[in-house]
Amino acid sequence: MPSLHLSVPIYRTTGVKKPKTHLVGMNYYRNAQYHEQNALKKEYHDLVAAQITSDITFVRFEVTYTLWYKRTCDASNIVAVIEKFVLDALKECGVIPDDSVTCHIKSTWTVAGKDPTLPRVEITVKEIV
Repeated sequence: MPSLHLSVPIYRTTGVKKPKTHLVGMNYYRNAQYHEQNALKKEYHDLVAAQITSDITFVRFEVTYTLWYKRTCDASNIVAVIEKFVLDALKECGVIPDDSVTCHIKSTWTVAGKDPTLPRVEITVKEIV
């Protein structure tokens, strides 16, 4: 059964003169200005699109998110934002037809552990038959 594996960072740095690093989660997204939210979504779309190397498509699918964190955080806040951006990117890239309940059947997430050098979410998409 085909699957797609992706990896995206959970931190984003903004600002040129005074760079600031943000944990990409619900709190950051909620407080960000509209143009910053759009830029963030585009960045994740580009990260996902760059990792799609074949013409793989899924009709009915499940997604697994594996979180590697830098320091203690609220995993569900991070995965919620990442999931939205990744599914939208997969839809725009033609990998999935839709992210509605008729296609996106299941999501699970787990915390893999601490990785202070490369905090990320690893994503696996699998077809459900």
